[in-house]
Amino acid sequence: MDAKRSAELSWIGLVVGVLAIAATLIPAVGDIVSLPLGATALIVGLICTRRRDAGSEFPVVPGVIGAILGAISLFASGIGWLMHTLG
Repeated sequence: MDAKRSAELSWIGLVVGVLAIAATLIPAVGDIVSLPLGATALIVGLICTRRRDAGSEFPVVPGVIGAILGAISLFASGIGWLMHTLG
């Protein structure tokens, strides 16, 4: 895959990560929406870092930030689900 497509994938990871965090803050519906968005952001960010390690030259920072936001979203949704289930 060329560098332009990899750069686009990196920015998509960031956008999905931001959407996952935003969905996490919405009560009730947020858990349903944020889980797949968070997982997608995490996977896309990991793909971007693997491609960067393979030698492609593209901005990897947006993908990494998206992966971090996706992981935070997954963690927050998991804690919210656990509190709802146990409480």
